[in-house]
Amino acid sequence: GPATGCGGVGKWADAPTRAAGKPAVAAKSAGQARAALEAGKVSKAVGLAEAAVAASPRDAAYRALLGQAYLNDGRFASATSALTEAGELGASDSNTIIALTLAQIAQGKTAEAIKLLQDHRDTVPASDIGLALALAGDHEGAIYVLSEAARAPDASARTRQNLALAFGLSGRWAQARMLASQDLSPAKLEARMTEWSKLAESPD
Repeated sequence: GPATGCGGVGKWADAPTRAAGKPAVAAKSAGQARAALEAGKVSKAVGLAEAAVAASPRDAAYRALLGQAYLNDGRFASATSALTEAGELGASDSNTIIALTLAQIAQGKTAEAIKLLQDHRDTVPASDIGLALALAGDHEGAIYVLSEAARAPDASARTRQNLALAFGLSGRWAQARMLASQDLSPAKLEARMTEWSKLAESPD
């Protein structure tokens, strides 16, 4: 018959259903997972994202969503593997890259994190790269990337705040305060400075 030499009929009979997965179920679960993440219901988001991946295992976006959920849940090793798999399935958007970077930094894999950022300089916004470098402990790299970005005519407040944080984490608190004050009210500035000094003290 026509199936000769193709591993027999049995193998082909169920291939289409296997490959297709359950896209409608996956999409619904993923939508609910995103909503749960936004609402801060992290463990609920993890369960829903896992359901989305189970229903559509080859979908890079669902796998990336699962990685984000794990990251928010503090499950850094799980986040790293889910986000790495998302990358292998073709997810190369900046959110996925940054999430993977943060998961690696949380596990002390700073060299890998920094290499990942450098490999994706073209796709990831400079303000995100700079922030992640600062968190990874490459303060000089962070300040370099963010200073360039902050000089651009269309630089956002977020870029300036990330640069201020990088200055703070490198111990240059006067510069950090001066820069942060451009976009914050005095009360907000004090709160931000307190938050950052805690971040600087936290063991990496």
